[in-house]
Amino acid sequence: MAKRSLRSKTPVNDYMTVHPALDFWTGGAIVAVGAKWQLTYEDTSVDFVTKPLCVLDDGEKFEYSKKELANRRLYHTGYLDIPAGRWDFNDIDHFSQEPISLTVQQVFNNVKEVIHHYMDFMDERHYDIFATFIIYTYFYPLFNGAPIIQLWGEFQTGKTKLCALMEAMCFNPINSANISSSSVFRLVESRRATVLLDESEDVSTSERTKEIRNMLLAGTGRSGETFRQEKMLDDSFRTQSFKVFSPKVIANIAGIEIPALQSRIIRVVTIGTKDRTKRNREVEQSDERWQDIRNQLYRLCLKRYEEVLESRYHLPPHGLNGRVLIIWQGILAVANLCGKKVYENIAGYANENKEFIDSEIEEDTARPKMLIKCLLELTNGHEEAGYFTPDELMGYMKPKVALSSKRDLGLMLGRLGLHSRILYRNGNEARYYELLPTRLRTIYESR
Repeated sequence: MAKRSLRSKTPVNDYMTVHPALDFWTGGAIVAVGAKWQLTYEDTSVDFVTKPLCVLDDGEKFEYSKKELANRRLYHTGYLDIPAGRWDFNDIDHFSQEPISLTVQQVFNNVKEVIHHYMDFMDERHYDIFATFIIYTYFYPLFNGAPIIQLWGEFQTGKTKLCALMEAMCFNPINSANISSSSVFRLVESRRATVLLDESEDVSTSERTKEIRNMLLAGTGRSGETFRQEKMLDDSFRTQSFKVFSPKVIANIAGIEIPALQSRIIRVVTIGTKDRTKRNREVEQSDERWQDIRNQLYRLCLKRYEEVLESRYHLPPHGLNGRVLIIWQGILAVANLCGKKVYENIAGYANENKEFIDSEIEEDTARPKMLIKCLLELTNGHEEAGYFTPDELMGYMKPKVALSSKRDLGLMLGRLGLHSRILYRNGNEARYYELLPTRLRTIYESR
């Protein structure tokens, strides 16, 4: 590489420091999308390079480089790793010519409608929560906190489909199931990613998931950083920090028993649907509807960020404070622009979620152990597995253990690693718990 000669050295303290992947400042906004560029040479040969395309709120677009940013008095020291295909280039061209967007409420209605098409929630407020959360992922740098949505439910209750829906619509999503924790950290830092962790059953056990757990704990605050040992070329190690502030979704069955993490989550309990039509609808990432919705969302974040920021400072009464308010603030700010009913639904859910999490954190180990003791009594004298419906278990357990509902029973059993599944028995299809006495004794002795 040829040595460069320095022409000048100029202080740039007045430049605006930005993260080109997604950022906002007074009077401006920027996003970057993955792009391929064709290089044509004088001899007509061609080559291709991959480099992000930056788009500003006024419609201006340019190839990412530190020089191009400096020409606009913007400053960036990191690196970008932006996925392609999230915003259609034809729509970017149209936006450049006429930089307009739908309203927040209009986009909310479109997102909510498509969620309705795929999901069948018993709690109608869940449609509002997921629609506002998806929109919020395009505005989250405006806020000081980022929530962790925990999808908690049995097998075949829609957790994976929900993650697929969010992958289709959220800002720069990454599914961390099959990549290393260090890759997750780098992607969060380089693309301001929304992190999706599906089937994350061992958040507090394996070495990899301990790093993921640390990311979850650190990543709910704007200044959040996590650290890991990185191996260098000479086989030495050095500590490297990663900025991991971003929205996250964690889907599992066993639940989360780490109090510091519990206090940062928005819990959504998933329940299987009886609507076979919705249950059989698969989320195809290649479906053109996702591109159309993402086009709307990109336009929205560039043109409506001032409205969302203003909404943050003028929220109607909600009853939240402290860390809980910081976690919910972005979602509430979006909801405030989607109508009074939507805002009331989400504010009400936020307060219920706080009460539920607080009571769970305070709960000691006595009730789970009593639950297992009752199940051992139920299977007493048998070594083979017994099969019981939730109704049968509820009828037996309720007089012995303080249980408010089948949902309460299901959540407690899930935390103990006992899950129901749909089986055909005696000519009928139903959900059963398979209780094996040897396994129950092992769980009881471990408590």
